[in-house]
Amino acid sequence: YEFSLQTPRRSGPAIPLIGTKDELDVTSLLEKAIADKTAAYELREHDVVRVTKCEIREKDGLAVFLVSRRDEAAATQVFEHGDTGALWKPDVGPKQAPALSAHLFVRLAPIAGPNVKHRAIMEEVPGLGRTYLQFVINKVLRNFEYEYEDKKGKPKTSYTMLRLAGIPSESLAEALKGGAIKYVELVRDAQVDGLDMAGLIPHPQRMRLSLKNEKNPLDIVGRVKEWALARDWKNVRVQVETADDRTKVVELSREADAADILFVRSEVVETKDHLEVCTDEINGELVTLAAARFKSDDNW
Repeated sequence: YEFSLQTPRRSGPAIPLIGTKDELDVTSLLEKAIADKTAAYELREHDVVRVTKCEIREKDGLAVFLVSRRDEAAATQVFEHGDTGALWKPDVGPKQAPALSAHLFVRLAPIAGPNVKHRAIMEEVPGLGRTYLQFVINKVLRNFEYEYEDKKGKPKTSYTMLRLAGIPSESLAEALKGGAIKYVELVRDAQVDGLDMAGLIPHPQRMRLSLKNEKNPLDIVGRVKEWALARDWKNVRVQVETADDRTKVVELSREADAADILFVRSEVVETKDHLEVCTDEINGELVTLAAARFKSDDNW
């Protein structure tokens, strides 16, 4: 990704990722919010994404953000004994819920140019994408307004926003060479007109359509998308299995043609040690792997 810091409508300068001794910066604001437990965003009731760590690794030339998500509505895992087949479900308390986490690595050295941009790599974890992390960080940054002088010397106020822009790789059409579309999922707000909602919490409606073994899957996806958007389905998502056995879920915008949708560039890496589904400690192996990829701009 490109980790871009900007202001709304280019109103004044953005604060930097890391400032000088007396200069306010993004990492300082995040560290304070983490300590205050306000670096969090509630997606829906009891489903919370939060930034749990923000560390500067000067030796490795990067900043590391650790983000987690806990969801009380998520299913608790059930375990089966390998010999007896007996099932066991953990005893989960009322305040405990399944959780997962992901790392975001940001290179400290900015990209040359007029705007504040940095190279960034995010650990790909289903259910915890860049949008959620962006929401949390922007919630923190939006609460801090500062003064600046416009071109006429008049005092104005502004705030900084983060935009994580994916660096494109291959298109959906290219990914299907040797791959396949597994399903199309439609999502919209719950239709509850006329229902007394006292004591109820509505959840989004979802419909999943599996594709048969067809020669022209993109034509089918286009047909589904046209039908869905005309019937108030807000989101159309496609799950693709690529030729290298990776699974991608891509959201189709209202305007874009399905064949031209681009994937964010990604790469499979191997670690010596097992990675936990959720952790509150930054993983040293992933830090080393990210630092190695930041050393050269050739592959960006």
